[in-house]
Parts: sequence; structure tokens; C-alpha cells
Amino acid sequence: MRSSIREQGYQNKVFAERANGKPLSASDAADKYGIKKGSARNYVEFRVPFNRLSTNKNAQTGVIEYILNGNVKLDESAKFFKRN
Repeated sequence: MRSSIREQGYQNKVFAERANGKPLSASDAADKYGIKKGSARNYVEFRVPFNRLSTNKNAQTGVIEYILNGNVKLDESAKFFKRN
């Protein structure tokens, strides 16, 4: 069994998005969340209990953000995607 930790990054948080549909393109994700181009290129799909998430309305973009504070333990079901 492979196990790893996704260490928190920006603001000591891991930002998440619900997986109810097709992933946003890197450009669309950068526009939606107000981050610089190229920062939203790669992503990881994994399951997390909803009670581990907190939400915040981004004051600049108006988008509701899902946030995991601290490190996130990933199990063998995690899928990593790297885009060019």
C-alpha cells in the first residue's frame, strides 16, 4: 500500500474542490480562484470526509473555497494528474 502526505502550501492550507464533474482547465482554475497562471496546472483527486473541510467565501473572487487545514494523508486511491 502506498501512502503519502500532501503538505500544506499557501497559507498553511490545502485548497479543495468538489469532484462533481469534469476538472477545470488550468487557465479556468486560475481565473476562478484568482491565482497566477501556471499555479493551477497539477491536481490530485482524493477522498476526504466532508467534516474535515471548512468553507470560506473569497472576498476578491466571490467563490466559495473548500479548505483543509494542515497536512492531508493520501492513500492508494489518490490519483495524481500533471498537465503541461
